[in-house]
Amino acid sequence: SEQATFETIHLQFRAGKSSRTLRLGNPLPPVHHVREEGLRFKVDLQRNQNVGFFLDMKPVRSWLRDNCDQKTVLNLFAYTCAFSVAALRGRAARVVNIDMSASSMAWGQENHRLNEFDSRAAVFLRHEIFRTWGKIRQYGPYDIVIIDPPSFQPGSFVAEKDYHRITQKVAAVLSQEGVVIVALNSPRLGFEFIYDLLRTQLPDMEVERVFDTPDYFSASNPDRERKVVLCQRKSPSK
Repeated sequence: SEQATFETIHLQFRAGKSSRTLRLGNPLPPVHHVREEGLRFKVDLQRNQNVGFFLDMKPVRSWLRDNCDQKTVLNLFAYTCAFSVAALRGRAARVVNIDMSASSMAWGQENHRLNEFDSRAAVFLRHEIFRTWGKIRQYGPYDIVIIDPPSFQPGSFVAEKDYHRITQKVAAVLSQEGVVIVALNSPRLGFEFIYDLLRTQLPDMEVERVFDTPDYFSASNPDRERKVVLCQRKSPSK
C-alpha cells in the first residue's frame, strides 16, 4: 500500500499553562492553509496552544453544511469562525459571529475571504457577549445557535458560573423550532452538566443528537472528551 510522506512533524504538548513543541524535519512557514471537505482555513502551527482550527469539531461543521439552507445562525464565542464558514457553505441566509477578540474576528474574516463568500451574509461583532444582547436580538430570531465557549477563562467565561447565563439568554432569541448546539470542552465537567443546563434553563428543548468524537481524539472516558449536544425546541403539540 502507498505510504504517506511528511516534510515536517510538529508535536505540541498542551498540558499546563505553557505549551512545549517538538519539530522534526523542515522549518514551518508562518501560516498554512488547510482544507476540509472543500473548504479552506488559515492555521498558524507556531502559535501557543490554539492554532486557529479545531479538528475534533469536524462532525459539527459537517452537520452545519447539511442543515443550514436559508437559516439564520448565531455563532457565539466564534473564535476564527470555522462554524460560520461551514454554515455559509450550507447556504445559510446569515451568520452572526461574536467574539471579544479582535485578532480572532480578523482571522475569521480572512477565512471567509479564502472561501469567497458574500461578505454581506456574515456579520462579525467584536463584543463581550454578556454586554451585547441588544445587538444580538436585532439580527434574530435565530434558527440555529452555536455555543462553544472556553471552559475556563477567568474574566471572560467560566463554565460553572457563566454557562447558565448564556443558555437563559439564548431562549429569548431562538426561533419557534430552533436548534441549539451546546459544546463543553472540560475534562472536569461531564455530560450531566449539559443535561442539567438543558433541564433547568431550556426545558422546552429536546436532545436530538450527541455528536461523536472522531476516533483519533476519543478518550477512554467520554465525559473527559469534548462534549457536543444538539437539541431542538419542542413543537407546541409535544
